[in-house]
Parts: sequence; structure tokens; C-alpha cells
Amino acid sequence: MDEPGARGQMGPRDQTGSIGRDVNITTEQRTQITRSFSSVKVEPTTNVNFTVSTGTVVPTTIELHAVPAEIVRIVPEWRRYRYIVVRDQIVIIEPGTRKIITIIERTG
Repeated sequence: MDEPGARGQMGPRDQTGSIGRDVNITTEQRTQITRSFSSVKVEPTTNVNFTVSTGTVVPTTIELHAVPAEIVRIVPEWRRYRYIVVRDQIVIIEPGTRKIITIIERTG
């Protein structure tokens, strides 16, 4: 559950899975997500002037993309979530707060 005083302190040490806010993804789901994202053609975000870690708020100057339907089939809780690609990382972002909730290493 959200605690009003816990701004930005939602598990920044875990950069490969969920921070536990809405959903924890399994290793199998992470593999499926990575495989599915390998066919998504999105230009990586290059003007990254913020720390890419869970709990970080992504600036409003960064364009976010809707999580693809194929990914939503794997993790239905991400239906309204957004993402960006930074280098070799898929960064999943909570839409209302723009907080990074999950970072997945992109392969392939």
C-alpha cells in the first residue's frame, strides 16, 4: 500500500523486477516481456538527464509510450502503464505519478 511519506523510497535497489507496488513479475514473465519487446520498434530515449532507477519520477519532457497489448496479456496490471527504452533497458512507468516501477534488461 502507498504510504504518504514514502515518496521515492519504493525499493530502488531492485532494478530488474517490480518494486512491489502493484505487481511482481516472475522470471518467466520477464523472459516473455523481453522477447515481446524485441519486436517493438521504439527509438531509445537519448535525453536522459535523470537517474534510471525504481522510484525515480520521469520528467514530463520525456515522451512515454503505451505498454503494448502483447505485454499487457503477460502482465494485465500494466494495462494503463507507460514505458521508455533507455540504452538496453525497458523502463516501465506508472502513468499518474510517472514513477519508474520496473526496469528490465533488454536483450537481442
